[in-house]
Amino acid sequence: MAVLSVPLARCCPQFPTVMEMDLNWSLPDSLWFKGESDLQTWAGSPKVGIVGTRAADDNALAWTRELAGHLASLGVVVVSGGARGIDTAAHEGALQAGGVTWLVSAAGVDFPTPESQAQLFSQVQENGFIISEYDPTFAPAAWKFLERNRIIALLSDIVVVAQAPARSGAMATARRAQELGKPVFATPGRPQDPRHRGCNQLLKKGARVCFGADEILQQLDLLGPAQLNLSDPALPRPAPPPEIHPFLTHAPRTLEQLAHESEVPLPDVQTQVFQALLDGIAAEHPGGRYSLR
Repeated sequence: MAVLSVPLARCCPQFPTVMEMDLNWSLPDSLWFKGESDLQTWAGSPKVGIVGTRAADDNALAWTRELAGHLASLGVVVVSGGARGIDTAAHEGALQAGGVTWLVSAAGVDFPTPESQAQLFSQVQENGFIISEYDPTFAPAAWKFLERNRIIALLSDIVVVAQAPARSGAMATARRAQELGKPVFATPGRPQDPRHRGCNQLLKKGARVCFGADEILQQLDLLGPAQLNLSDPALPRPAPPPEIHPFLTHAPRTLEQLAHESEVPLPDVQTQVFQALLDGIAAEHPGGRYSLR
């Protein structure tokens, strides 16, 4: 089992650009990698960080496994933090698809953290890497869990928040990714569910909507527009939800503008717009704006 100390410049393709940024948080000089894979083979591959809550519901866990598996089957390295919930589902999905996953630990690479995740850590190091900025024998500490989120953001080309409350480590990872200028995707959910509030807040502030692998692959230039699984244009298109129908036009508007113009409560507008996105009749624009497609 190889345990390597790798300079950050070798494992972070954006290293020169990152070093020029005025970040208010520090970068490690190197990272420890423990695993049986060939690091040189995977260092240049596209990497997607998938993060979220430990208290995820069954639907979010199943969706995360499916997303991670689809990406991993196409040669994308799935990066996450090894925690229970969404992190575990991301690693498991990649492994079940026969792909590679990187697990960023909050302790040294010789310390599965938490101990209940020891089996997952063992599986990951056989088909990827356990990664840490700390010496291999460094014992876990609670404050290290937030620290490791910046490493997930640093190693990933894209970060996907699958399900997260407003205050969570996943949201911290998303913020670090945004500070690094990396695309952040989030999955919309029921406004009434606290486990979705973080994702909904990210979307409100301009994060991109993720319903599956197609959006991620297109962002990575691994999927051209002609390959997208779009609905047959000859089929009848569903109409927008009736409450916002007159107000959702081809002119992009924010959710707040739609709520003000339609006099529909913002949570209901959010739900209806996301349903219109799912139906393929609405389009998302930069700055959290939406229009008819």
